[in-house]
Amino acid sequence: MTLAILMSIMAGVFGVWQAGLNKLVADSLGFTASLLFNGFFFLGFNLIFFLFVFVKPKALPAEFAIQWAFHDFKWWWIVPGLLGFALVMGLAVSIGRIGAVQTFVITICAQIFASMAWDLFTGDHHINKMRVIGAIVTLVGAVLATMT
Repeated sequence: MTLAILMSIMAGVFGVWQAGLNKLVADSLGFTASLLFNGFFFLGFNLIFFLFVFVKPKALPAEFAIQWAFHDFKWWWIVPGLLGFALVMGLAVSIGRIGAVQTFVITICAQIFASMAWDLFTGDHHINKMRVIGAIVTLVGAVLATMT
């Protein structure tokens, strides 16, 4: 199993767990306070990870290397953080209102279309008939999984 596949599986599983646990934290603290609480720990774990990579730069694959290109700052570099915030908040709210299965079926459908658009417009990977057919089959399966 390649690292990319393993990381994708982990992202899928951890995304569900993280959103579900955030919903439970929000039940006690409220959504606004739970986001702040989550953000503190996210920052803390990021700092620990950053320091680890700084001290042991060869311990992980090259894409984890610190490159210090902040002098090339682009305004859109803040967008991933904003999207992450919206993702954490949105998933916790959605799970609370419609449940985890419905939330992630809708999320998967949105991700499939967004992923195809990303590949199409960035040119990183080509879209062909088999990818489109695979996406449609996945969407149909996801919808069927939520039908009662």
